[in-house]
Amino acid sequence: MSILTFGGTPSTLSLSVTGPAGISFAVAPTLISPTVSTSSMVQVLGKVSASMANGTYPVTVTATGSGQIYTETLSVKVVKYLVVMPGASFVPLSLTVPLGATVTWLRLNGELGTFDDGTHDINFQSPSLPVSPGIPQYDTFSYTFTKAGSYPYVCDYHPGMAGTITVTP
Repeated sequence: MSILTFGGTPSTLSLSVTGPAGISFAVAPTLISPTVSTSSMVQVLGKVSASMANGTYPVTVTATGSGQIYTETLSVKVVKYLVVMPGASFVPLSLTVPLGATVTWLRLNGELGTFDDGTHDINFQSPSLPVSPGIPQYDTFSYTFTKAGSYPYVCDYHPGMAGTITVTP
C-alpha cells in the first residue's frame, strides 16, 4: 500500500498508472474527489504478460487535477513462481516448475496472533539445499532450482505445514 500526498486541494483528480511494456494496469475509480473525503481508496490491478522476466520494475502513478500534475514512482516486483504462506499453510501445496526456475515464497499473514506466532521458514528435506532464515510478514525468500527432481519442504515452526516443488528437465 502506498499513500500519495497532493499539495493544495484540487476538486477532482484523474488517475492513471503506467509501467514497462509487459505490464498493463486497470485503475478504479479513475476519477476521485479529494475535497469530499480526506482519504480516497483507489484499486490498481496489474496484469503481467507470460514473457515478462522476474524482476523489480518502476511504475508511475499520475494524478491530474486543477491544472496540476502529480506523479509518484513506485516499484513492482514480478515473480513467475509464487508460493504464499497465509496462516500455517503453503499455497499451493505443490508446484511444478522447469529446470532453472526461481520460486519465491511470500509470507502473507494477518495480524500477528490472528493466524500464528509470526515465524515461518522454508526447510528443504534435502541436506544439499538451504534452510531459509525466518521470513517476516510481507517478506520473501527465493531459491533457484538447478537440478531436476522432487523437493519436499516444511516449516520448522509449524508441524504439518509442508509443500513440494517438482522440477522438470
